[in-house]
Formats: sequence, structure tokens, C-alpha cells
Amino acid sequence: MSIEREYKKVSAPYGLPILDVKETAELETKTRKAQEILRAQNFERIMPASLDYPETFSASSRAGLFTLRDASGIDLALRNDVTAQVIKGFVRQIDRKHDGLDRRFYYTVPVFRDVKKNYPSPREVFQLGAEIIGSANRAHFTELVTLCLHIMKEVCPQKSFLVIAHVEILDYLKSVVHEPFDEPLANRDAPYFAKLFSELFSIDLKMAHMLASWLLYPRAIDEQILQWQPLQKNLALTFVEIVNKTIERVQKVVKDGKFSEAVWQPLSHPRSAYYNQFYFEIMISTQTQPVARGGIYDNLIQQYADLDFSACGFAIDLNLI
Repeated sequence: MSIEREYKKVSAPYGLPILDVKETAELETKTRKAQEILRAQNFERIMPASLDYPETFSASSRAGLFTLRDASGIDLALRNDVTAQVIKGFVRQIDRKHDGLDRRFYYTVPVFRDVKKNYPSPREVFQLGAEIIGSANRAHFTELVTLCLHIMKEVCPQKSFLVIAHVEILDYLKSVVHEPFDEPLANRDAPYFAKLFSELFSIDLKMAHMLASWLLYPRAIDEQILQWQPLQKNLALTFVEIVNKTIERVQKVVKDGKFSEAVWQPLSHPRSAYYNQFYFEIMISTQTQPVARGGIYDNLIQQYADLDFSACGFAIDLNLI
């Protein structure tokens, strides 16, 4: 018998472990506590399918898909994100279910991400999420961040760190920079952005490095770019206005939600491509990636139907906390 066959007999595939009795009990406890909190806020449970068309997930998550082909020759994929499935289900049942009120859904299901072996993350993640569909706006966003933090406090023994962001600065740069920069942004490649800003705004490289560092790393909520008077004079007026407007919006959300220890990320790489306004991430010290994330995706429903509805939500990776 080959070494490979012997290894497969006693080992689980990378990132797909079998939870033992203790781990299973811990996950059940977390799930139960989180569901109780959501049900108390009038969220109703739904159960999306494990498989869907790959196109459903193409704009939802940047994590890789596990794909397969069924007996009829149709391509399918294991879900790596649930939000798009929830929106699809809502749209399919809109005539039968919608009563003019906001709908509140939650789910607790595994999602699957085909990450590389050198990436320290499980490929099966037990996720709990919540969505509000209807007239979701900034008030709902603040409510969901508060709810997510409350769940984290109840089920996670470690201290959580909240990072809030808005897509407006990123959208502006994408509109004026005619080359993809997703990878440098994900890697917080300050030299790349310094060179880009130096050319874009006609500023010297030292000043461009200052701007790149300021944008790429989390900041205190009250830290403003306006304090750099020499830099502000050299930047495009539109860019300065967008940065200042974003700061004001983030400050308002933080004040409304009383998020005393939040930081904000001026320019970040959203982990879901459908966010079109505010989004947030929650970090803990033992994980290099966020264990919870969420945001507003007002345009997602319009991808499936001509309906004037909005949506926002969050998801928590329960087995990572």
C-alpha cells in the first residue's frame, strides 16, 4: 500500500477536520446562544442549500469555490457565502411572502472555501449570519453591528476589535485609476500606492508614502487627513472632499452605535464584492483574518429583480472563535 493511501486512511483532508466530542459541544453551545439572541430580535431561521450555481457566488466572496458537475452536466458549486443565496430566495418568494415590512432572516450552516494549503484557515467554516431585507439603511447597519458585537461578547472569550469602513474612497480610486489594484490593496502594499498617488496627484514620493500609509492602515475615528495642510493643498479637491465626507459618515455611525473602541479603515479590501456603502470586520488576537464581517449591499437585490429593496447583514465564523 502506498504512503499516500496510508496517510489518507488516518487523516482528514487539509482544512476539513472531524470535530471531536468536545469541539462539537463547544460549537453547539455557541450556536445555541447566538440563535437565542437573534430570535429575541425577531429574526427567522432559513436553511439555504449547500450547492448552487457558481454564478451565484461569483460576485459575493473572494474566497475560492469548490466546483463539481452533476449527472446532467450542469456545473454546481459548494457555497462559500450565504448572502447571495438568501437574496435569491427572497426574490423568488417575493410575491408570496413579502408583506411590505422588513424581513429578518438568520442561518447557521457550513460554508466551504478552497484556500491554499499554506494558508492557515479551515476550508469548512461553521457560519452564523443574519440579514435584514426591505428598507435597510444606516440605522439597520448600526443595529446589526451592535447585534454582532453582542453575539461575539456572549460566545467568544477573547476581546473583539471592530473596524468600520466605507467603499466611497475605494470607488473613487477605481474610477480614476485605470488598472486593477485588488492584490496590492489586499496586501497593503504601501510602496505600490505611494508610486500610484505620486503620479495621480502629482506629489513627491515622500508625501505620497505618507498618504499611502495613512489610507492603508486602521485609524482612530477622529484622526483626519485635514491636519496635513501641505498634503491637502496638493491633492485633488474631489479626493479631499470624499475623504472628509467618509470620515464624517463613519464618525456618525460610531457615535450612533456608541462603538467606543472602534477604528476605521480609510482604504481597505472588502471581502465581499457586493458591499456598496458601510461595511465592518471584527478581529480577535488569535486569528489573522476577521472572524466576523458584514455591511450594506443595497444593489444586490437589483441583480436578481427590478425591486426597490435594500439589504444588509453580517456573518460570524463560529468555529474560529
